[in-house]
Amino acid sequence: MSLRSVNPYTSYQTMLDLQRAKDQLANLSEQISSGSKLNRLGDDPTGSALVLNFQDSVEKNNAYITQMNSATSFLQTTETTIASVNDSILRLLELAESGIGATTAASRAAIAPEVTGIKANLIALANTQSQGKYIFAGTQTTTVPFASTAAGASYAGDQSTIALNVSAGTSVGTNVPGDTLFFNGSAVAPPTATTGPGSAGDLFAQVTNLITGLNTNNTAMIQTASDNLKVIQGNIDNVRTDVGGRQSTLQALTSNMQSYNLTLQTIQSSYQDVDYPTAITEYSQTQMSQQAALSMLGKSKATLFDYLS
Repeated sequence: MSLRSVNPYTSYQTMLDLQRAKDQLANLSEQISSGSKLNRLGDDPTGSALVLNFQDSVEKNNAYITQMNSATSFLQTTETTIASVNDSILRLLELAESGIGATTAASRAAIAPEVTGIKANLIALANTQSQGKYIFAGTQTTTVPFASTAAGASYAGDQSTIALNVSAGTSVGTNVPGDTLFFNGSAVAPPTATTGPGSAGDLFAQVTNLITGLNTNNTAMIQTASDNLKVIQGNIDNVRTDVGGRQSTLQALTSNMQSYNLTLQTIQSSYQDVDYPTAITEYSQTQMSQQAALSMLGKSKATLFDYLS
């Protein structure tokens, strides 16, 4: 009678297969429950390193996007305010035209109160705040930049532009210094005929001159103020166009960075996220392999038992 004995190598191999199946089932179960293929660095060292790099890039880009959103909000407020300033100048030009065409001193003087009110409103616009900061104060964002004076207005800000980093190596100016918008130049540079406080380019000075001309029945002064206001309006339109251009740049950068982030996240997902149909199929196949190995081991043990008995 021939006796069957268990091949030690076969039993050892079956035990290894069982252990591998057990480990694989545990790993697949963890992946299915967590939704991630990379629960430990050892699961895929290369993939884990790539995912970390992708995540780092996405976080940096998100920080830039937050910066750009803040800058866009600041510039939107600036553009809206400039539009209101422009509307005020249009009304001032209408009133100046009425003053020039008036036939009596009394009728001219009657226009002055509205111009005075517009000047007060312009001072308020020049002191507009966004996110708790004065938008026309240069870098002196906590200082009230403008105050009304008998000659026009004083400026307590500076001529600096605040540059905000919106990507690696790229920055965008987020503000318009008040002297640039309202004085047509720099508050610290010596004023010329058309720039600086008290110049022909000083909006507040020209509004004050218009008030004086109306109150003193001085049509020549009214005409000069009107002519200067037309030039000032052109300068303000240029500033408004520049602000709009910066917003367009920020919007394009934001859109591009969001698209880039989406691409990075898609690639990251391919390394990290579990493909549930595939994982469940592998889990079922591994279970079947485990059952087969257990069955083989059971049969081997039964044969050996029969032999020993």
